[in-house]
Amino acid sequence: MAGPLDTGALRVGGSKSFSVLIGSDRALTLEQALRVSVSGNLAPDVRVTAQLTDQNLPFQPEGRSERLEELDQVLVRVESPRFDATLGDYEVRFEGTEFGRYDRELKGALGRWKGSGYEIEGSAGLSKGTYRSVEIRGVEGKQGPYALAPTGAIAQVVVAGSERVWLDGEELTRGDDNDYVIDYSAATILFNPGRTIGSDNRIAVDFQTTGDEYRRSFATGRFLVGGEDRPFRLQGVILSEQDDEGEPEAIVLSDAELDSLRDAGDRRPLGPTARYVEEGGDYDTTGGIFVYAGADSGAFAVSFRETAAGEGSYVDSISAFWGERIFVFVGEGAGNYEPTVPLPLPASHRVFALAGRIAPSEALAFAAEAAWSDLDRNVVSPIDDGDNKGGALHLAARLSETALRPRGADAGTIEIGADHRSVTDHFATLGRYREPHRDERWMTANLRRAIGPGRTEDDRVGSDEAFASRGEEATTALDGAYRRGTPVGRLTLSGEGGRLEASGFESDRWSWKSAIERGDRYRASYGEERIDSDESDSLRGTTLSRTAETSARISVLRPSLGVRRARRAYEKEDVLFRGTRDRDERIGLAVAGGALEAGGAVTFQERDFADSAAADWRRWYDGRIDEASLRWRGPVTIGGSYTHRILRYAEGVPEGSTRSDLGRLEVRHGGMGGALQASWDYEVTTEERKSRERLLLRAPAGAEADYDSLGNYFPGEGSFNQVIVEGEPEAVIDLEAGA
Repeated sequence: MAGPLDTGALRVGGSKSFSVLIGSDRALTLEQALRVSVSGNLAPDVRVTAQLTDQNLPFQPEGRSERLEELDQVLVRVESPRFDATLGDYEVRFEGTEFGRYDRELKGALGRWKGSGYEIEGSAGLSKGTYRSVEIRGVEGKQGPYALAPTGAIAQVVVAGSERVWLDGEELTRGDDNDYVIDYSAATILFNPGRTIGSDNRIAVDFQTTGDEYRRSFATGRFLVGGEDRPFRLQGVILSEQDDEGEPEAIVLSDAELDSLRDAGDRRPLGPTARYVEEGGDYDTTGGIFVYAGADSGAFAVSFRETAAGEGSYVDSISAFWGERIFVFVGEGAGNYEPTVPLPLPASHRVFALAGRIAPSEALAFAAEAAWSDLDRNVVSPIDDGDNKGGALHLAARLSETALRPRGADAGTIEIGADHRSVTDHFATLGRYREPHRDERWMTANLRRAIGPGRTEDDRVGSDEAFASRGEEATTALDGAYRRGTPVGRLTLSGEGGRLEASGFESDRWSWKSAIERGDRYRASYGEERIDSDESDSLRGTTLSRTAETSARISVLRPSLGVRRARRAYEKEDVLFRGTRDRDERIGLAVAGGALEAGGAVTFQERDFADSAAADWRRWYDGRIDEASLRWRGPVTIGGSYTHRILRYAEGVPEGSTRSDLGRLEVRHGGMGGALQASWDYEVTTEERKSRERLLLRAPAGAEADYDSLGNYFPGEGSFNQVIVEGEPEAVIDLEAGA
């Protein structure tokens, strides 16, 4: 039966809201929001959807739910059985190739045509931000927030919904009830109590940031012949992103600065920050030297950049006469501040990937992919263009799980896979092509620098290494598994191994695991992993880990036991100089009967570190983790979990002993046949927080600004820009309740 939309009817809805905000520390402000939606069928096979959301709010939505509602969005989508088009704000996600992956929040136009066995897609417009990737090592007892930008970097805003987060290789889900929450405006991430963070954890995040240095345009194209259910598939992807050198977003470039960009090649030149404003500045100039003239009493507006000691000409000081922080000239090479700023380089980046797959049978498949990239870091300069281009190759073969039946007998199943990937120097993609935590997997130099006692202020161990090569690199990997039923349970034998060859680095790794299980009655497993890396003739690394686990069900009781031993060490000229050695034991007991589920576990930890001075092992810390959980299901469902962790560091180790507590209590109640639902939540977490002060700075003449002198937000029409100044982090206990 045809519905109202099938006859061409359109449904229109919307809302308009106003709010007035006033407080003791702010002026009266007016905020408003407009939401309009249109949906329906223009013809029997043509459906249209339109959305308009506009709010004059200078911030991103909160990343506390799995699904986000955009604050500002314009979208028109037309769909038919073969063709669909989108205009406005949308997401593009290409996942079908190794080197042509692309995941962006964009605004522009998208068109897609679907035929019999093929599909063509193209889009173009403006990017909402710059793609970035970061890997962070966890801090003991710190759930967050973890900064996605390096310490001291200019404040960045993350594009809402653009992030993908991995913890120890497992992709996580955003939301209060899931794994993590994210503060898009502060570019920080906080993990929920269900994900306990310690110094062994690795965090990987891909995301987009706003505040591009230039207006950035994009174009994408993709074709697909065949499909997942067909024996042959061919896919091509072309991607392009380019900065408009004539449209810098943050500054106005003078003719002299444009000339310096043309002569700079791929290295960012320095440009002066001083702007002649005639009046209202803080500095005057004498013989090319800037001298403080008093607030709003000079002819120049000047900002100073901190440099390494001995590379600047100015120092900062608190003037006894002015009573303010000022910058004073002390001579070339005698200071650590300069009235200069690195000029942004307009870049262009193109990637083409062609991938094919053929499956002679349902179980056997072969795949190949070739890709080329062209990254020009400075499009206005022909200098240094010899390193713009790079290439990559990927070959794979896989035999999926196949039954072994010699002479008709059941001999179990087997699966085997082989993979080879190589990239040339200077190859760079527009999306992630390396697996998260690659340094842990292959014992790279990043891992060597990160292990051992003592922490740096910045916990980042890698930046933008997910998509940019650091030289020629080749990876070969093999994996396989054998499964068979036995009188005592199902037996699984699995293993993998591989080799990484890169510029000045080699690594071999292998692992195997055996497991036997019988439904949920019992399970036992044992596995080993070994990694051997070689950075030079005199610097070698070795990892050896062994893990054993067992669990059983005895009536309503489910005991479990786990033991882990690991040794990771680096030797220089056959002398131990860096590494860790771990011993962990975990004992658990769960009870499940009827509506009640309860469980508890205790984990004992010991860790040693390599003392380079003594070339021997020393105790780092002893730790203990206590875990408890309880859930009762009935008319009122009550669930709770609590984790207590304490680490006692040995004498002489830089860290002090730490203690962390994570807890969550949930109460759910449903009544009136499900028509009424109520919930209460209570959380306790350990985290770090920084004080944040918002300042308004007058923008240079001609530069775009978004705020007036009272802090009201007027995009592109203000005279001031907002700057966030952060204080030092302090550990806090966060209590949160909700209903």
